[in-house]
Amino acid sequence: ARWVIPPTEGSAADFRDILTILHVQNIYTVRLQAGPGGFPFTLRWNNDNFPAGKFTLRDKATGGSQILVNMKTQDACTVATPTITQVEIVHDGPEFFPFSAGWNIVSLPLKPTLTKDKSLIFPSAVSKAFYFDNGYQFADSLDNGIAYWLKFSNAQNIGIDGDTVEADTIPLSAGWNMIGTITLPVPTAGIVQQPSNIVVSSYFGFPGSYIPTTTIEPARGYWVKAGAPGTLILSSGAAAAPKARTVPAEWEALSAMNGVTLTDRHGFRHTLRFGETYPDGVHPRSYELPPPPPAGIFDARFASDLAAELLEAGTVSSPILLRGARYPVTIELTPGGTGHPGTVDLVDVVTGATVATNVGPGSPFVLRDASVTSLIIRAGGVADVPAVFALHQNFPNPFNPATAITFDLASGATVSVRVYNILGQTVARLAENRNFDAGRHRLDFRADALGSGIYFCRMEAIGLDGAIRIFSVKMLLVK
Repeated sequence: ARWVIPPTEGSAADFRDILTILHVQNIYTVRLQAGPGGFPFTLRWNNDNFPAGKFTLRDKATGGSQILVNMKTQDACTVATPTITQVEIVHDGPEFFPFSAGWNIVSLPLKPTLTKDKSLIFPSAVSKAFYFDNGYQFADSLDNGIAYWLKFSNAQNIGIDGDTVEADTIPLSAGWNMIGTITLPVPTAGIVQQPSNIVVSSYFGFPGSYIPTTTIEPARGYWVKAGAPGTLILSSGAAAAPKARTVPAEWEALSAMNGVTLTDRHGFRHTLRFGETYPDGVHPRSYELPPPPPAGIFDARFASDLAAELLEAGTVSSPILLRGARYPVTIELTPGGTGHPGTVDLVDVVTGATVATNVGPGSPFVLRDASVTSLIIRAGGVADVPAVFALHQNFPNPFNPATAITFDLASGATVSVRVYNILGQTVARLAENRNFDAGRHRLDFRADALGSGIYFCRMEAIGLDGAIRIFSVKMLLVK
């Protein structure tokens, strides 16, 4: 046996560059000649020191019809017929994909040919791999079609071995799903939904925060929400479609609303929007965000799980929740075209204290108190006082699993708000003898651990006049 290297008569060595070119394919040809013993004879190799990539042994004449061996999983091959005079060793180098420092949502863009072990595919990861199934679970073995949270200590390119994935069918559960990708980019408009129109959200990537996109990229993972169980079909054929805008139209329209950007000490940032109206023709749920990331990752959103909320009576109708922030957090205001208040005040939801006043364009506020994890945005100078005490119907209703409870106080009051089931048992205490100023207030209720059914929200308010006022509303949880 000898290497075929024209114009020589053959060589005992064949050297190729496998270090400086990414995803190169090298083909080495070997001429075979049987010895005195004739056929069959056996080819053997030591695959312990093979470099990264896929190694395939095939017969040259048919390109693999007679011999086709994965040389990383086998270490020998028998040549049984004299018609096989040459074989080829095909080395497909790994395909390299970029990953950011910190947390990424990743997936397998290729079908692994050797291992699904997370520690071997992503050896430089510094975290467990988390996937989502009614909450975060961790996995040691990675599968195509599923996305995973993974952390890296620094930005890097990682080579992944495997076969090209030209198409994939990904199952969806009702609700939010983390999905993987295929080998080529796919425009979201080209993703086939079965049944049709089951996707009820944008597709969200995570380049440091949740960003809606119109194209899903290889090796990335994405969030998408389904209204019912079904499947998504990703195909490389869809990759040829003309590339549209990078952000969905309804999200581009948010530039007309005021923006509040929150940036933590490590530079991770989130921008939320508020104003007196939503963009024309857009339903508020179009701005629903995926579930928060795993603990320790900075996330900022309105308590409604929306990225955009309305300014009602001078106050944004839902507080901002901060999770996993590294303080201090810088809060900046960007003016928009729908009811810009000029400046805003920021109020701590827990204590009711005003933590910042006159925050406006060019006048950011630096929040240093790590105990403040929820904030209400109030237009500067607004002091709307309701004429009467009232508890409003929760919204949305029916709900699953989150709803907002709003109440009015004509004066400062000590307030208790509880949720009861139909047996009269307390299932949640949203406020317990808390002091609130006069004005409109909102509490958010999540019923993740409760079953479907009728519940009652009861508010008791003791005003400055000492009078006790009691209100209740009926709520319907549908899961």
